[in-house]
Amino acid sequence: MFPTTVSIAKLMQQVKGVSSALLRDTFPDRAFQWAEGYGVFAVGKEYLPVVITYIEHQKQRHAEKQLEDDWEEPRVTIPNASGGRSAEGH
Repeated sequence: MFPTTVSIAKLMQQVKGVSSALLRDTFPDRAFQWAEGYGVFAVGKEYLPVVITYIEHQKQRHAEKQLEDDWEEPRVTIPNASGGRSAEGH
């Protein structure tokens, strides 16, 4: 968690800066450069187990080239305003 007074842009600037310096210091013989942009997704804590599982299996999905299926298929049900449930993608 980080303070809500810190903007996402400032947080990402700090994360990229610190991690770049760490990687350059740890692996001076390897080139490293962050991509220009970043993506941010907000999820409620009730979906934290789904996010953790997704991250834990991410390397396997990348190896098996299953990336598009994960983003295009609705797999999570989210309560809607009327009290019912609706399917939403990741």
